[in-house]
Amino acid sequence: MKRTVTSIILGAAIILPAIANFVIETTDGKRHVSKMPKFENAGKVDDIDIENILRITHNPLSSAETAPEFNERNQNRLAVLDMNQRNGENESGSENSRNVYSAEYMAMLAGMPSFTTQDLQEAMDKASMILLSSRVKQSSFTTDELSAIEKWVANGGVIIAPAIECSNKGDLYEIFGLSERASGKAYTTLTWVDSDCEELKYFDTPEEKTVVTTNLSTTAYGTTTGETLATFNDGKSAVVKNIHGKGAAYTVGVRWRDMIQRFHLNKDGSIQRLSSNAFEPSGDVYSLFLRSVYNAHNPVSVWKYTIPDGQPSLLVPTHDCDSRTAYDSMYYVSDYEKSLGLRAHYFLTVHYFRDAPYLSAFYNSETVVKAKELLAAGHTVGSHSICHFPDFNKTELFPMDIVTEEEYAARATHKTDTTAGGSTWAEVVLSKNIIERDLGNNVRSFRSGHLCVNKNMPEAKVAGNYKFTSCYAASDLLSNFPYYIRLQNDWPGELTDVLSMPLHISDVFSKDKMDETNWESKIDVWVPVYEKLRDNHGACILLIHPNRKWKMEAQKLLIERLGLTPQELCNFEEYGEFWVNRAKFDFSYDYDESTESLIIKTTRAEIEANPRLGLMIEATSPVSNATVIDETGAIHPSKVKLTPDNKYIILL
Repeated sequence: MKRTVTSIILGAAIILPAIANFVIETTDGKRHVSKMPKFENAGKVDDIDIENILRITHNPLSSAETAPEFNERNQNRLAVLDMNQRNGENESGSENSRNVYSAEYMAMLAGMPSFTTQDLQEAMDKASMILLSSRVKQSSFTTDELSAIEKWVANGGVIIAPAIECSNKGDLYEIFGLSERASGKAYTTLTWVDSDCEELKYFDTPEEKTVVTTNLSTTAYGTTTGETLATFNDGKSAVVKNIHGKGAAYTVGVRWRDMIQRFHLNKDGSIQRLSSNAFEPSGDVYSLFLRSVYNAHNPVSVWKYTIPDGQPSLLVPTHDCDSRTAYDSMYYVSDYEKSLGLRAHYFLTVHYFRDAPYLSAFYNSETVVKAKELLAAGHTVGSHSICHFPDFNKTELFPMDIVTEEEYAARATHKTDTTAGGSTWAEVVLSKNIIERDLGNNVRSFRSGHLCVNKNMPEAKVAGNYKFTSCYAASDLLSNFPYYIRLQNDWPGELTDVLSMPLHISDVFSKDKMDETNWESKIDVWVPVYEKLRDNHGACILLIHPNRKWKMEAQKLLIERLGLTPQELCNFEEYGEFWVNRAKFDFSYDYDESTESLIIKTTRAEIEANPRLGLMIEATSPVSNATVIDETGAIHPSKVKLTPDNKYIILL
């Protein structure tokens, strides 16, 4: 995804004067305001040595000097219409509750101001765009409600519906420009048409232009006045846009639960095109489409940016220390990362007893000292289990029984390809307890050995008070962005507060394995994945096992090939904290076309809780000034940063 419109980021990082012509950023992280930089002294700008200057940015926008009047109509919000009661399914885990979760996640990821309601009238009164949570049945709306929807769209409203399945064509078919429907699971792919329309400008890679729908519930359409935006593999319409009066209606022939929650649970039947070291956005495109529709119908749109500090993207290095050689060699990577000022993240396997012939007792007093050196270097540490068992995904082998270290050492073993005496509680919670006792740190993150997942793991992570987990490859999930896990890792499971952060690239290749003879060629695999994630404003989580010096060289070459600055490298848990705060952040905005003024409103508490969050502004109408205010009307000053592609970023 690449954008060619004005891009601006607002965040709450620093306090600057309300109107700043230039900002000089120095290598020590400080920012200096300048009305006009002076280059009179050789080798200096405003008496600052040039070698100490990171960048000079210009502010083309001003901010109001007095508190502006904010229109509270909130008609630029997105309403998620909860169809639970309308479709007669309210129980936890039902089809509709799965769809509601998925629609809300799409709205959160897309990032525009949004709310959820079961009241159709409230949605039409308080939003300019409505996202229906679930498929539309014959009984979903009354005749009067259909008439109200038609008038609302005709007056400029925008509505998006998944899977319209009414047998009586009537008003709904007219609103959406449809002639017929055909449901089934026969469609294997959805392909966006080649078009210059605003709604499709996010999709510019082969993986985005054609996504997989194999074995998922789908609905194809015939059209009357509707324009086909995507087709299934047999050529029938999969996504239809219909201009109706001043507004527009869109229908997408899928169910949100299949494109979001199913993928988050990894219950897609392995339909991904590649399971690792690949860019697979088949679940993300619907959130991006939602955002693009919102942008297309708002001359100035604002959404929560997905990268900390307004960076174009981030590389998030993580390391699995799961062998004696890893503990012996990890200083190569640690020292290199420290030289960059990077606080990387290390997942430690604490195999403290010998399990012959599977693993030695490589976690001991000597390796504890080496682990402490990681913390001393500024890195963070999480758990990578105790035994790193390859069949940890088999729930029946790993109950939730609580054991002591001595008991677990006496019973847990892996022989003849099967584990005996395993415990999910021990692998997840006991491992955390051991690390915290030995290193004195707070363990907040977990990654399972071999990326194995069983049904007891979410409960164990909650019991261990974990905040972050990384047990899936993003391409395996068909989804690249963080989400919260569910108990039992199942449809009806309660949503937890443990954030899952899928990894994107790693030194583990299923074919043509990475070794000391071919590692340089693997950079050619990693770079395109990073670049495609960057184009969607996504971070890239890297896994490197630090058991060989040449693996440090591989990470170094990747960073050099991408030309990343220290600001474009991020700690795993810091990225997780950013995402947690982003999901909670709420705001509204008002754009006055006559004065070309944009006012963004949130609370002081929100600003203080989100020091690294930005708000992206995509504008087809001119914005001469942008002002951020809190609930009291107080102005929070901002600065503007010029990006490499000549777009502007505003930071508080």
